[in-house]
Amino acid sequence: MDYVEPTPDERQRAANAYAFWILALPEFAATARPSSGWFRGHIRQAAMLGLFETILFLIVLALPAMAIGLLVAVRVPVGIVATMWIYGIGFVLDAAAVVLQIMLGFALAARAARGERFTVAFLPRR
Repeated sequence: MDYVEPTPDERQRAANAYAFWILALPEFAATARPSSGWFRGHIRQAAMLGLFETILFLIVLALPAMAIGLLVAVRVPVGIVATMWIYGIGFVLDAAAVVLQIMLGFALAARAARGERFTVAFLPRR
């Protein structure tokens, strides 16, 4: 199969899907307009990346509560100051996760807008 150059519209829609992964979901619906293999691959990859990032972010958000729960379960006395420190560190981790997600999303969106063919290393390939 020959490589078909993506149209400017496909490149922009793929870039939008990387920047805001929820925009990839309507692209899975059957549409009247045909799309290139490049576009379908990037939409699939953007949706998988978004789901992966969302699950990972939910885990990072839950880390302080899980740490407190674990400490209470093993009967370690957790005071107010320790709880505040745990949640403070959790807040910093949450902020770092958001910044990394935004940076990765927009970096991949820029590559998709240029029409590049690439894969995200930590996602499963088809």
